[in-house]
Amino acid sequence: MSCNETKKNTPTDKIISIYQEFVDELSSIRTVEKFKEAKQKTDDKIYQTLVDNQNYKFSEEEKERLNKKQDEVNELSQNKYAELAYGETTHWMYSQSTDDLTGKVTAYNATVASLNEVSINDNSTTRLAICLKYSSLFNSTPSSAFMICFYDNDNEMAHFADFQGGGIRVIFDNGEVDNTWALMDNHSKNALTSYFDKAKIAQFINKLKQSKKCRIQVNIQNLGLKTFDFDVSGLKWDY
Repeated sequence: MSCNETKKNTPTDKIISIYQEFVDELSSIRTVEKFKEAKQKTDDKIYQTLVDNQNYKFSEEEKERLNKKQDEVNELSQNKYAELAYGETTHWMYSQSTDDLTGKVTAYNATVASLNEVSINDNSTTRLAICLKYSSLFNSTPSSAFMICFYDNDNEMAHFADFQGGGIRVIFDNGEVDNTWALMDNHSKNALTSYFDKAKIAQFINKLKQSKKCRIQVNIQNLGLKTFDFDVSGLKWDY
C-alpha cells in the first residue's frame, strides 16, 4: 500500500465519508422514522470509528475539517427534520453542536436573521439575529437561553451601545411595544444575552412560537436606535 493510499484512510477521512453518505441519503428520505434510522446509523458508525481509533491523535487541521463537516451536516439534518416533521418552510435555521471527541450532541440551536439591514458606515452593513440555544453552557443542567446578536456584520463594525434603556424594545405581530427584555451584553458588545431568568426566557420563546413576525429595536453605538424586522413564523422549539 502506498503512502497516499494510507493517508486517505485516516480516521478523519473515514468520518467525513460517513457524514457524506448521510448527506447523500437525505434527499431520498421521506419519513421521520427513516430519517431517525439513518441518523442513528450514522452516529453509530462514527462512534465505532472513534472507538477503533481511540489512540489516534487528530491534528489541528483534521479537527478543523471535522468541525466544518459536522456544522454542515448538522444544519442540513436539522432542516430536513423540520421539513419532514412539520412540513413548513421557515426562515429559522436549525443546527446542533457536537462534541468532536464523543460525537454526542451538546447543544441545539435555532437562528433567524432580520429581513432588513442597516448601514454602519459607507462600506459596512449588518443585520440582526435572534438565536436560541439549549445546552448546559450557561447552567449546570441543560436549559434554554436566547441571544440577540449582529448577523452578517461586515468587518465586525457594529456594536451595541452601553445603554439599552429598560431593555430592547420588541413588538410581536401587531401588539404593543414591550421593553421589559433586559439582556446582558458581552465584552465585545456584539451580543445581548439572557440565560439566568428561566421564566422570562420561556416567555420570550413562547411569544416567538405564537407570532408570525416581530420587530426589535436596539441601541447601536454611534447610530442610535435602529429597528429590525423578523419573520419568526414556524419556530419549532421543544426544549
